[in-house]
Amino acid sequence: MSFNDELTMHDKRAFRDAPGRKALLYVIGPDGVSYVPATAEMLGGGDTSQGITTTLPPQALTVSAAPVALTIPAGATHATVHVVSGSVRRSIGGVPGAGTPGLSVGDSEEISGAELAAYRLVRDGAADAQVYVEYRTVG
Repeated sequence: MSFNDELTMHDKRAFRDAPGRKALLYVIGPDGVSYVPATAEMLGGGDTSQGITTTLPPQALTVSAAPVALTIPAGATHATVHVVSGSVRRSIGGVPGAGTPGLSVGDSEEISGAELAAYRLVRDGAADAQVYVEYRTVG
């Protein structure tokens, strides 16, 4: 029996009860039949010494036509930028514009270190955008 056969939902009640169950990630072997539970090392992780040590106050920003920078709380080493409404263009170390990467509603981006101070945003389009930034200290 293959891994995929074992995953088949045999009982519809099991599907209904699934949200209360724990999930386990498996890695399928090269033969397509064997499988083992995934470890952090298999997924490129494994270093638990760099966990989040402090969450810091978030920031809500209105992004207009003029470039806007983040107001970084003391001690922040990492941030997640979430686009809540509209679209933005962003740049790290330059002026954002039509040629720089864009983010739209529902997009998020992780930044850290020197990127925090160099990060700039402008709206993409005629309407202002709203972003929400979560700051944390890692390490």
